[in-house]
Amino acid sequence: MDAFLAKPIERSKLEKFMKEYVRKDQDEHFNYAEFLEALGGDNEMVEKMIAVSRADMKEKLEALGKAVKDGDGRQISVLAHYIKGAALTARYKTMAGIASNMEVMAKGDVLDTMEENLSALNNEWGNVLQVLNQVFQAEP
Repeated sequence: MDAFLAKPIERSKLEKFMKEYVRKDQDEHFNYAEFLEALGGDNEMVEKMIAVSRADMKEKLEALGKAVKDGDGRQISVLAHYIKGAALTARYKTMAGIASNMEVMAKGDVLDTMEENLSALNNEWGNVLQVLNQVFQAEP
């Protein structure tokens, strides 16, 4: 248990708690504050990097899907490694973890669960996109 609210629950305390809880969950998908800090507080640069990341990640996920379909362990490993690095750079923590697992499995020629892993990776990309849309809609 990370936190609690004492009774009687007050609306303002509940709202504050929920905002913090949702922010922590979002940070696993995309840690905006950490990425912003890494780029020296340059909001414009963050937006540019995220725009590039969106296009690049879409392309790499499509290529990874083809490699999984073809059962090409070497290509899966190469693409998963790339996705892991790009995800770590952009602070997509959960996505980086899934890609890392895929890379290790592909290097070990363990390909029997790659479709499930690819599905998890694509689902996480959907989560990342939702958070990105929320974060950048909220920006003035």
